[in-house]
Amino acid sequence: MHDLLDRRVLTPLIAITLMQSAIVMSSYGITVVVPDAAGDIGIRPEWVGYLFATIYATASLSGVLSGRMIAAWGAAGAYRLMMAAIALGAFALMGATPLLAFLSAALLGLATGPMNPVGSHVLARISPPGWAAFIFSVKQCATPGGGALAGILFPPLVLIWGWQNAFLIIPVAAVLFPLAIRFCGLDSDTETTVNKPDPSQAGGAFESLRLSLATRRIAATSMACMLFAGSQVALIAFLVVYLWQIGVMSVAQAGLAFSLFHASGVAARLVFGWFAERRISSAALLVFSACGMAVSLIAMASFSTEWSLWAMFTVIAFAGCTGNGWVGLLFAELARLAPEGKTADVTGGAQVFMYAGVFVTPLVCSAALDLTGGNYDAVFAILTCLAVAAAALLEWGRRGTD
Repeated sequence: MHDLLDRRVLTPLIAITLMQSAIVMSSYGITVVVPDAAGDIGIRPEWVGYLFATIYATASLSGVLSGRMIAAWGAAGAYRLMMAAIALGAFALMGATPLLAFLSAALLGLATGPMNPVGSHVLARISPPGWAAFIFSVKQCATPGGGALAGILFPPLVLIWGWQNAFLIIPVAAVLFPLAIRFCGLDSDTETTVNKPDPSQAGGAFESLRLSLATRRIAATSMACMLFAGSQVALIAFLVVYLWQIGVMSVAQAGLAFSLFHASGVAARLVFGWFAERRISSAALLVFSACGMAVSLIAMASFSTEWSLWAMFTVIAFAGCTGNGWVGLLFAELARLAPEGKTADVTGGAQVFMYAGVFVTPLVCSAALDLTGGNYDAVFAILTCLAVAAAALLEWGRRGTD
């Protein structure tokens, strides 16, 4: 425990978590603000889905270049570029035209793609033995945390200041948080300067993808990441409307269930990270998470008015623990399996598959609802199959020897 309080570990972790929260808050913020701002921008409110898709399509491309970014500018320089991208993205959105709105989404995607690979690069170097999974899980709490900040801050600020002034908090954060780079140790020799790879030797996009499939264990983890992330994000996308449309909860209760899913995910990330590698392997916990997600999806598909509210909340909390608590474990596992000095390349390549699952699965579920006349059994069948397939891949990879 003393190792975690070492300034060389704690302060970079704080800086990375803050900056990742800012990036996530900006990308989730666009989904919160645009429905109110659609009239000013000149788009329909439902186009927010296209904007969100643009963020993750761009993130897939920028993520695989993380290794080159680190080689050229170091982790500190990469984070400064990410902060500049979200600031420019915020100003573009405030320009209030359709073209600038999509440019804003693309800029936010440019920041979203490298945040996990670059953070993994730094944390893999500073994590004390036996604590990597916990440290990665703490860092990944920035994702639901950033989403929560977007949901908490933007709606009241929009009412008070208007949506354009409300979005100014993104450039302010982008200016303030880079100060953490110098004061929290990301510029120190041990993290980013000594042994920084030669840019001419750094892997490009195809090399990053190749490394993410280089061995049985890495490939299995990368592919499982795509399936698991697709199942998780599609559930998030449809959870509130599903609970409301089948008549088991009011809109307010469904919103509370949505918050519970995220809150339990934050708690699970910390608990899983604490036990991983110290009590049980990250790989085994990932298999448990995928199996638990599948079980909770089957239970949620059977929700009816005969279920008590608390029973449904319990299932949703378990779904949050298993289906939203695995991301830090996965990045820690990829960092552990990556060749020396290739953590950013491996995680960047794996992230392409993750974002592919995030992009495709909700679209497939929407198509399934259209084809079945709104039958959610088809959606939960798809999501359950994805979770089971992810568990099978993870177990297959865990049993590998490479």
